[in-house]
Amino acid sequence: MPDDVALNRAHAQWLEAAKQLDKFDKDLIDKVSALNKTWSQSEAQEVFTRWISKFAEEVDECKAAVVTGADSITSLIGTLNLEARLAWVSAVGNLLVLAAMEVLGWSFPPSRPVWRVLMEIVGAILSINTDNRIAYATAAVKTVLLAIKSVMEVTFVTKKEQGKLGGNGIDFEEVALSDEQIDVLVRDAIS
Repeated sequence: MPDDVALNRAHAQWLEAAKQLDKFDKDLIDKVSALNKTWSQSEAQEVFTRWISKFAEEVDECKAAVVTGADSITSLIGTLNLEARLAWVSAVGNLLVLAAMEVLGWSFPPSRPVWRVLMEIVGAILSINTDNRIAYATAAVKTVLLAIKSVMEVTFVTKKEQGKLGGNGIDFEEVALSDEQIDVLVRDAIS
């Protein structure tokens, strides 16, 4: 059986991260809106608006990646629970068949060797079926871990490399202000 408590806790943490990023994005929009009301159409406002737009885009990319991680865990939980239920049903069904064969072997003793052979075959099928279910569940876990690996490896300060990391994280080089842009912001702020 999958560890539902640990999976649910991990899922909740991914969802909470996505919720916090969404809140941050909305707060950022509110703050910029308030700032725009105090600025006139100045060069500083244009520089800041371009910068904040790039920054918000980066936050949106990060939020989307985190939501993908949460969705992957949701999918994994469903897959593991389904596999556990199917394995249980299969095992119980095979055990019922084995019990019936045992009863039939005792009911008609001359046929007991035939029933023993058939019981060995059913036991082998149960073993193979269990092995396949475990392999499938393991593959599902591996697939989800690989899907969220890029999100977990990237931090907010890691430079993005297009294609390699898929655009997750915040590329501060992309959203950085130049010295000239900072000078404009400072000059307009103190004048």
